[in-house]
Amino acid sequence: MADLAQLETVSPATRLLEKRRLMYDKQEQFEKKKEEFKREETNFRDRERDMKANDNELHQKMIKFHSFFEENKQKRNRAKEKILEERKLIESKEVEISSKNELLSILQQKAERIQKKTDAMGEYGRYLESVKNNNQDEYSEISDILSRYNTLKQSNIKLEESKRQLENRFDEMKNQTNEYEKIKKTEIMSLNNDVANL
Repeated sequence: MADLAQLETVSPATRLLEKRRLMYDKQEQFEKKKEEFKREETNFRDRERDMKANDNELHQKMIKFHSFFEENKQKRNRAKEKILEERKLIESKEVEISSKNELLSILQQKAERIQKKTDAMGEYGRYLESVKNNNQDEYSEISDILSRYNTLKQSNIKLEESKRQLENRFDEMKNQTNEYEKIKKTEIMSLNNDVANL
């Protein structure tokens, strides 16, 4: 207000100069503000560019994280499927092991029986060897003893069959004889009765 009062008391040329000076000051302030605004605008653009870069980087990281997450999810699903397959395989193998153990037990029992037979055959073989050694004039090989045994076995079978047939024939003849004796006894009793009556 004091400046305005002073301006009215001074000459118009001075006032004009003062107004120009004020205008230059205002122009200078405006230019300073304008430069400051440009700097701030540049700063804002830089910050905006940085924010966009950060946003893009964050977006890329999110995409990578999403793909990583999906990949892990798929890996986890594959791992679960594999676990299920492994469990099924383990169960089938356990069943197979159980059946193989049963088969092993059966085969071991069979092996024990075969071993016992082998041991018995060994004794039998040693016995045949001793027979061959004790009777070298009759048997030169164990096969000769076995051949002789088979011949005797066949002969024994034939003799047993003959014996059975003879026993059957004997039983038939015995039955016939008993039947004949009954008939003759009956005839004798009848004749004795006739003689007694006479």
